[in-house]
Parts: sequence; C-alpha cells; structure tokens
Amino acid sequence: MVGINGWVFDTQVIAAFALRDPYAEAVVWLAVQNNDVIIVPALALSAALTRIPPASVSQDAHDALAVLLSLAEVDVVDAARSYGLADVRAHADNPDDMARDPELLVAAHVVSVAADHDFPVVTDDMARIHALDPRREVKLPWRRPPRA
Repeated sequence: MVGINGWVFDTQVIAAFALRDPYAEAVVWLAVQNNDVIIVPALALSAALTRIPPASVSQDAHDALAVLLSLAEVDVVDAARSYGLADVRAHADNPDDMARDPELLVAAHVVSVAADHDFPVVTDDMARIHALDPRREVKLPWRRPPRA
C-alpha cells in the first residue's frame, strides 16, 4: 500500500471509519502517514450518513466523521462530474440497473472520481466496483463475507 498517491473511499469505508472500525481507521491513518490524498465522493458521504446513528444518539460517530472530512477532499457532483457518471453508466455491465439501484449510482460516483484521479477505490464490495469498471484497482481494507 505504500507509495500510492491517493485513495477514493466508498460508502462502507466512510461509515466504518465513523463507527470506529479498526481496519477502516488503519487505512485512514496509513494514508495520512504516507501523505496520500483521501477523496470522499459526496454521494458516498451521503449514503454513509444513512448508516450511522444520528448525532443525538452517537456524537462519537459524527466526531470521527468530522475528523475524516478534515483530512479528505470531498468530490461534489457538479456538471463535469455528471458527465463522468454518465460515462461510467455507459460502460457498466448492466447500465439500466443504475436507474433501479441508488447504491449503484453512488458506486458510479466513486468509480468516476477514481478514474479521474487514477486512484484505487477502498471498498469491501469489489464486485460492485468491477461491474462498473473492471479495470479499476480496488483495495480491500478487510475481508467480509459476500453479500447475499
């Protein structure tokens, strides 16, 4: 992992860091130690926020998320990024799935950002990323059972 210039985090990694997962924390602190860029796509951030308790229940998770956001660049969806999302959709295995699956649109944002910066995606869902772009490098911060 040493020598990589940057990382693009997906929803699961962002949420895991906020929830103090030790593997997600290790990835973030390794990136900081190596002076690597961390990019958090805004759609992935939005999806991650739905996976952590509200601040009134878990202020600790929101404090951890604030730390991550202080270390990362947030990539917003603007007109230029919209074209990147369309390009990812056009090359996806099943482009029509994106209209039915909001998580796939989030993943397309992650893939578009990673492609623009030529950075790997940090995710626990390699299959979803590779369904959108089989050439995209993926880093798995931990090994989880496959999703059903």
